Amino acid sequence: MTICTLTPRLRAAAQLAIALKSPELDEETTTELQTCVNSDWETPQTISHTLVAHIARIIREHATENGLDEDLYELRELLRGSTLVHEAPKQREKSPELQAILERARIDQENKEYARMVSGVSSSNDAINGTAPASIGRELKAASQLSLAAFNVVLSLVAVFAAVYYFGDAVSNDASMKTLMGLAGVLIVAIAEGWFFMRDWLVVHEKPTMTTSKSNGHVTNGQTKMAKEE
Repeated sequence: MTICTLTPRLRAAAQLAIALKSPELDEETTTELQTCVNSDWETPQTISHTLVAHIARIIREHATENGLDEDLYELRELLRGSTLVHEAPKQREKSPELQAILERARIDQENKEYARMVSGVSSSNDAINGTAPASIGRELKAASQLSLAAFNVVLSLVAVFAAVYYFGDAVSNDASMKTLMGLAGVLIVAIAEGWFFMRDWLVVHEKPTMTTSKSNGHVTNGQTKMAKEE
């Protein structure tokens, strides 16, 4: 909104507009003009720029019939010596309901950002330390299988030694001889068990490696293809 400092020229124009009693001047506008005319001369007063333009238009419309010079009541002439002041727009006040909604939205956004930040740190630590949940499960399963296989091998060796020692009476009654026979049986079984164990263990651990190699091969081929196309 633009306001103007009230000058003697504007006071006289306002008084003239009231005296013309134009139908365009409603009661509210007339009251406002009366306030401007009767205001204290020593105290700086202001008047709306829109109201000044309205006064200028009314006076010029009735200038001819009242023997007035229209040029003297043009808007630029009425504003001569007056200072225009542009009022800053009033800051919009937010309703309590809107403020509550904005506050909840801000808190929700902060919680989401915190959760995203924490999950990102956890994922990074898991990747760095190699302790992702899936890899931990696979490692525990592999360790369990290894422990069970080792226990079975030891149990087999003990059973073979006991069996050879027990049935060694058919060959010799010497305890040393039966012990050597038992150890020989244990050695043979240990070699066989070790071979089967290593074979099965390597087969189990080579599958993921081969899959990874194939996947890497596909990725490499795809990247080579893209590079060629580029």
